[in-house]
This record gives sequence, structure tokens and C-alpha cells, in this order.
Amino acid sequence: MSSAERPERAPDVVSGWIVASGGKRYLATDSGWFELLTAAGTTYKAPELRDGIPAKLLGSFSGPTTFLVDDVLSAGTRPSGPPRFAVHPSQVLKRMSSVRAAIERHLQELGLTYVMLPSVWTPSREYGEDEYALTYKGSETGLIFLQSDEFPLYGLLADGFGPFYSWGRCLRHESAASRMHLFEFEQLNIGAPHTSLPEMMAIVESVVLVAADVLGVKISRNFERSKVPPESGLRAGDLDTLLVPENTPQAAIDVLLRGIRDVGGVVSLEGTPTGRVVRLAADQAENERARARLQTAARVFDANNSGELSTRWWTHMPRGWLEAEETPSDHGVRSITGARSAEPAFDGSDAIEECELYIDGVEVAHAGILATAEEFQENVLDAGAPRHHYQWLVEKLDKAPPSMAKVGIGWERLVAALVGGPDLSEFQVYSRPPQLNG
Repeated sequence: MSSAERPERAPDVVSGWIVASGGKRYLATDSGWFELLTAAGTTYKAPELRDGIPAKLLGSFSGPTTFLVDDVLSAGTRPSGPPRFAVHPSQVLKRMSSVRAAIERHLQELGLTYVMLPSVWTPSREYGEDEYALTYKGSETGLIFLQSDEFPLYGLLADGFGPFYSWGRCLRHESAASRMHLFEFEQLNIGAPHTSLPEMMAIVESVVLVAADVLGVKISRNFERSKVPPESGLRAGDLDTLLVPENTPQAAIDVLLRGIRDVGGVVSLEGTPTGRVVRLAADQAENERARARLQTAARVFDANNSGELSTRWWTHMPRGWLEAEETPSDHGVRSITGARSAEPAFDGSDAIEECELYIDGVEVAHAGILATAEEFQENVLDAGAPRHHYQWLVEKLDKAPPSMAKVGIGWERLVAALVGGPDLSEFQVYSRPPQLNG
């Protein structure tokens, strides 16, 4: 067929939030940031596209991070009441689109197929439903929004589909009065049958290395494996002062000071014979966000001094919760979907075939082997969860393929860990302002 005979491609319609930064316009969506250009390649600057408003645009994608605008279909106003979103004009967020595109290419080269897993589900099909209050009383539709899509992934693998990957939109339930579920964070979910846990861990490691290469970050390619749970690391309340290396540019120090002051921290800069010290005022001890930013700066300085970020797996995780762990769960089983491990946990207790990946102490991925039909029913019983909620899955598991592996990689967490973000919300396209969290 000649070019003259080819049918013209229908234009794309995209929706998101307008972000003005550095004289350019961007559309922030839950699939990344897209620079808005004209057909001539210049910045699209329609007067109705003001910073911080929602908009629906007509046009075409010219690459993984650019969108050529033909027309503005609609442009709203800044939201006036809760729930509100804070869209951060961060350089990191703009680069996340390039990282996502590189990861997509990598997974497809590995032979994985993209699927879209459902976020809307029928009632009573998610472990922890009562804990997270994911349904409304008196709902007429009988549908719920899932906090995550692990059970659709589990069911798809049990049906014999795979290997595949999916970008999972994880939702949070607002107050009953608002009757809303809001996008909270995103996971890169991967599922594959006939796959061992070390093989799935190798896929995760390759994804992390691709992301690090795109971001230009030095990271250890020696992914340590340990049964011992990771130390909690510095908590926000553990750090009041930071010794700044002598060769740190003044501009970098200014950014750190401004960031701490932006969240209400009272901070000073003092000179020493070996460098400079950033110090929080003693009466600001209750300012957790200010301390968290100081803590992150300490982690980044440590990484720069050592030359690369550390990578570590926590393997053979205990089947039950540890006393020191903070969890909202009322159930004694860590994972209702996890297969039992033949090898015990570090403390001699029963373990599950699941593990977590940490980059410089920040958890970024949770991988595991999914339970067989028998193991799953034992987990449901031990957790005290209502068995009839999962009869649909038990029937699938009776004919499921062996060794079904899965992983959830926290997308914002991964980028935040690699670049040393001071606050996870700064890497979420649609995070809420601090005063609305809680």
C-alpha cells in the first residue's frame, strides 16, 4: 500500500494536569509527563492552559515524552475544595517518562506481554478488605475499587497466562463522606508461570539497572542476599545535624536549606574546620518532614562518598509479622498469597517464598512465589479470612501451572531511591498537599 493509500491515523485525546516550568508546558498524567509542542516543534502556549489546571487535549504523540497539540478540547480551573492534588514541577518527574519508556522496551525484549489488570472488582475479593475499608456501606453497584491488583494478577496466572507485566494503579479510600477513591501510587507488576524466585529476582535487578542507567545513577550490580531483615535505618527523628562535605557546591547547600525551610524547618549553616554543618533548631524536634529531608541529604552524601548506591534483598521472610514491624494488619499471616518456604526464616520460624529489595535502605520491590491451592487455603484459614471470598480463586488454582512468580515494583519508590528524593510525595504525579493527608 502506498503512503497515499494509507488511512490517516485518528488523533489522540489525552487528559491530565498542566504544569508550567522553565518557559515550557507539560501535561502531567498517571503515565508520565509529556512536553506540549506545536507541529513546528515549539512550545504550545495556548492562553487557556494555565499552570495547575486539568485539561483535555487533542493531538498526537511524537515520542515517549512529547505530545503535539492540535486543539484544547477543555480546560478547567484550579480545584477549590478537597480532595486536591499537588502537581510538583520537579525535574525528576519529567525524566520519569524516559525511564518508563526504557523499562517498557526492556521488558518487551525479555518476552513479556503488556496487560491491563482491573482496578474495579466485585465485592469481597481482596484480602484486607475490612482493614482498608475499600467498600461503601449500602453500595448499589456491588463493585469496589482495589487497593492493588494482586488478586487479578494471581487469577490470570492461574488461568495459564504469562509472562506479562502491568502498570498497577493503587488507590486509597477517602473518607466515607467524600465517597471517593483516589490514585495513590503506582506499581510495576510482573507475573510469570514456570519461574523460580531467583529468576524473578534477576528480572527485577535488570529493571533497576535499566532505570539507574537512564537516570545516570551509580548503583551496585552486586545484589546482596540476606535472611536477616534490613535495619530500619535513620528515622526522621534520629538526625538533627548533617556534616556537609567540604567540596559540596554552595548551590546544592542552598537547595537543601530552602527545601527544609519550605516545610517549616528552622535551620542554620555553621562552618567547621573540616566542612560545614546544617543544623535544625532544637525547638523544631517535632518537625518530622524537615528531619526527613535532612536524613535524605545524609543518605545521598553517603552514597556519593561511597561511589554507588547499595542493593540488598531480604530473603526467606517470616510467615508471621515481626514485633518490630509497623503494620496495620490484624492478621497473623504476612502474605495470604505467599507459598511456604522449605528453608526457615532467620529466627527459625516458618518462612514464605517472598523477598524484598532495598536500595540504600528504601524498599522498592516485593517478589515471591504464589501459593498452590492447598497452601492458599491454609493461609486463608490461618489468617482468619472468610474462605467464601476466595472460592473463585481456589477453583482456578486446582488447575494452575506450577511455580507462579510475581513481583510488585514501587514505581515512585524506585525513582525516589535512585535519585535521593527528600519526600516520596514529590515523585507522585497526583499527591495531595500535606494538610490534606491523614
